[in-house]
Amino acid sequence: MNNPLISIIVPVYNVEKYLRPCLDSILSQTYTNWEAILVDDGSKDNSGKICDEYAQRDNRFRVIHKENGGVSSARNIGIEMSKGKWITFVDADDMVTCDFIKSVCEYFFDDELGAIVVSSERLTDKGEKSPFNQFENSRILISDYIRKMKHYVSWGYFLRLATIKKHNLRFDCSLKMSEDAIFLMQYFSKISLIQTLSEHSYFYRINPDSVCRNGMNYKKALNHYNASILISEMLGKSKIEDSAIRRAAYFQYRLFLVDLCEVHLSRDEYQDAQQKVRMLYQLSKSSDKLSYLCSYSLFLYRCLSKIRRIIRNNYL
Repeated sequence: MNNPLISIIVPVYNVEKYLRPCLDSILSQTYTNWEAILVDDGSKDNSGKICDEYAQRDNRFRVIHKENGGVSSARNIGIEMSKGKWITFVDADDMVTCDFIKSVCEYFFDDELGAIVVSSERLTDKGEKSPFNQFENSRILISDYIRKMKHYVSWGYFLRLATIKKHNLRFDCSLKMSEDAIFLMQYFSKISLIQTLSEHSYFYRINPDSVCRNGMNYKKALNHYNASILISEMLGKSKIEDSAIRRAAYFQYRLFLVDLCEVHLSRDEYQDAQQKVRMLYQLSKSSDKLSYLCSYSLFLYRCLSKIRRIIRNNYL
């Protein structure tokens, strides 16, 4: 049985510090039938040149240079350029083990599986590692998987390109956060089964310069609110169980609450946030009342702390 072509999509933007270790880890794959699509999203450092260097070394690397449009636009171009039966996303500041693809290849021929996901670890610049996504070796229904999800990231998955193209699934370029969650939920709504693997073969780097670590504001926080609404509407039209839909929506709702704790809200923003918090609670309402109370209490506590500081600094 021939091994299918696997497409690895790598969005690249100003990551020259980490890019070579990432591409070296791809180059070291023991499974050899792969293509790596490197999408240089208008990098201003030497990232684009490094991509070209690897394409010259090995013709399995393909490079697209484009104007800066964000990680979603880069991933979308990667999807359009892919030729593999399965695709996987690797962030340019992350790394994979040499058996990243080989560890999942036996599942490529299971026609009932819609997705495969590997376990992953966090990686610091000091080389320190800690578990991030930890799974068991299990073949489970997608509704059950959604109920267990702890992180909504697009990397670490192997997805069927035919399913993506059949339903014209793409990342939402209007979102600056939660774009991974929306794309995954769109994809999950089209499949029934997913294979999870316990082996840690993806390393997610804690990069202090990452775009997602830039300063939070209310406009950015609204991305999580919008994601919660979109997920509820989207999955509500699918065969995914209601409890799994509420769990997915609640996850984004919780992120919205956490973000609100980190930003300074104007009076209008605070009133708007209060309305949205109430709406999302009703939308994601489930048996997980304790988590809701903890998250909402944290939001109130942080707001009260800010009020105390304002009073102390201005009136005492």
